[in-house]
Amino acid sequence: MATKSDIKSENNNDWDELTDSFITGIDDTVLKNSDTTLRDVLTNPSKYAKKPDANATLKKMQSAINTYFSEVNNTFSSENDKLNSELESISVIYSKMTSIINEKTESVKIPLITPYTIDIKENNSENIIVDSYNNALEMLIGKLISSSKYVAEVSTKYKDHTIGSWIFSGDKIRIITIKPPESVIIDIENAQSTLNNYLSSFSDEINLYKNSKQTQVN
Repeated sequence: MATKSDIKSENNNDWDELTDSFITGIDDTVLKNSDTTLRDVLTNPSKYAKKPDANATLKKMQSAINTYFSEVNNTFSSENDKLNSELESISVIYSKMTSIINEKTESVKIPLITPYTIDIKENNSENIIVDSYNNALEMLIGKLISSSKYVAEVSTKYKDHTIGSWIFSGDKIRIITIKPPESVIIDIENAQSTLNNYLSSFSDEINLYKNSKQTQVN
């Protein structure tokens, strides 16, 4: 007889291996005494959405995910501290870079924009990743600004921190980006977000089925 660990999703290409391992972990620990597995709900949401206890199943799966990842995060508390320290360093670099870019673009009247989206031709671009701020970088920024038609900030957010990235548009596109953090914590968060998104879709399916039944009754 197959155990929960042996059961594989029929659509296991829909999530990565780490997320798949967490699904197994949840089923083998938090839901080990449950007749319903998270994997089966994620793989066959329509089957469970049509059941009378669909909302109870949804809440049960949500609770199992929260409980499991709370334990995982406790296990990786030291990595979380390390990530927070790295993010603080990134924030310091971003503050220095955004200050000098704002100052220099204003002084030479170069437009500094924050576009909704922008297309870059890869064969005409150069990517520069930095992990510290120094005089050489400040000089480089000044030279790039002086030869640019415009500067576009395309930074991204992670929690309360900004991962700075700027496009300097000239004869050749140059992009300077602060090195983003690399941490298992981010991978864990992405996996949890993936599972919550699947449950959100499951919730939508429950509501859709209920509405369709109500329409048929009326």
